[in-house]
Amino acid sequence: MEEDSVEKLRKELVEVREQIRELLEKQTKLEQRLEALAKKDGEVALSELASVQSATPANIAHAHPEPELAEPLSKRLDVALRGDVERGKLRKPTIVEDVEEIHDRQPSRSTPSTAPGVHYVVSLAASVTSWDALSTLLRSSGYRSSVKLAWTCRGLLSQIQDVAFAFQQWFPSRVLVLGGGALSGSKSSELFDGSWRSLAEMAVSRAFGAALCTRDGRVLVMGGKDGDTILDSVEEYDLDRNLWQTVAPMQHARWGATAVEFQNEVYVIGGRGISSPVLQCERLSRSKWQLAPSLIEPRISATAAVLGGDLFVLGGGGSALTAERLDLEAGRWTIEPLPTQVPVRLASTMAWSHSQGLVSIGGASAGSPGTALARNECLVVRFGQASWVQLPSWRIPRLSPAVAVSEEGDIYVMGGRHNKEACALADVWVPETKSWREMPPMLQTRDGAACVIVR
Repeated sequence: MEEDSVEKLRKELVEVREQIRELLEKQTKLEQRLEALAKKDGEVALSELASVQSATPANIAHAHPEPELAEPLSKRLDVALRGDVERGKLRKPTIVEDVEEIHDRQPSRSTPSTAPGVHYVVSLAASVTSWDALSTLLRSSGYRSSVKLAWTCRGLLSQIQDVAFAFQQWFPSRVLVLGGGALSGSKSSELFDGSWRSLAEMAVSRAFGAALCTRDGRVLVMGGKDGDTILDSVEEYDLDRNLWQTVAPMQHARWGATAVEFQNEVYVIGGRGISSPVLQCERLSRSKWQLAPSLIEPRISATAAVLGGDLFVLGGGGSALTAERLDLEAGRWTIEPLPTQVPVRLASTMAWSHSQGLVSIGGASAGSPGTALARNECLVVRFGQASWVQLPSWRIPRLSPAVAVSEEGDIYVMGGRHNKEACALADVWVPETKSWREMPPMLQTRDGAACVIVR
């Protein structure tokens, strides 16, 4: 009897295994049919999504069906979406984090404006929201198809909404550009804080003025020229009231000077007067302009920086590159030689970035002074020797652009003269990625404008 029971159990086990095998085969066939139906339905929906994608700007990354492939637009965008730097490292978000949380942090992304002229990307973001409901309709086709399309909709929605405010995150600094015009100056000014908008006009038309924003937020523009008239006037901008006010004039009229804040005083250095360069420097102390030590060499469109507690003025002296350091105790400037650029360039735009060092942008060759070059270089020191290292060329070279440097070390280059005409182009050099990033063009063409980062 015991042997009969064992044999019976063995037969039952064989039968159960056979049933399991048949069920597995049936399951496989059903999954294949389900996948075929899901693929067929998914292709129809994705083809319609592709038409929405094709209407977005060229710089929107295509959404992928798998959630882990939908990456944020940039590291800078990462910081804006997820918060500040943690222990010196950027925390990279993932797309599986709830989109509604991002909406709470950026209300403009989730609620499209009805005001006229709003960028069409915002309305596209609203229209794509309807695709989230499509996953419910496709549940009859299978769970995998529903999830796949849901992730695609979510990824595409997130990226479209990113572009709706991307400029504000890619270019976090507020950039104020004012004046400009080689033949006659301009009174106009405009501000970029995600998009360009016009501001109040200055009291005087000016080009090639010197401008800066002090640590306490004062925006000053000094000197410049209006046609053949060389200016000594100074204006201060009140950002809260959108108003320019005339303040105490400088002692010397000049254009092409550079301005810097040093030891809580505003210094205006170099430039050119009516018929000759101006060596005499001035400093603004207690709302009055006082004379400061004179430069050794004439300098036009130089750049100034405070390095290691000392004030330096760099470039602006023609083909022979030099720098000067202000010795306050001795009351004079001292010459600091710089390596020669090869090939020699004239009228290159100099900028000092704490994260990149001294950067030489564009300029013209000695053989063709009217033709702008796309060559850019930075000054580096290796093994005690200073030398120029080539940087990526910018997209469209210009002469006489306006330049400002943000606290992050980004270098903003605005306008300038391209093909002998003023242009509205705007670019920013990002040392972190060692690349040029294109900005939206300004509202007005500008040549010889002034530019500051507004705090």
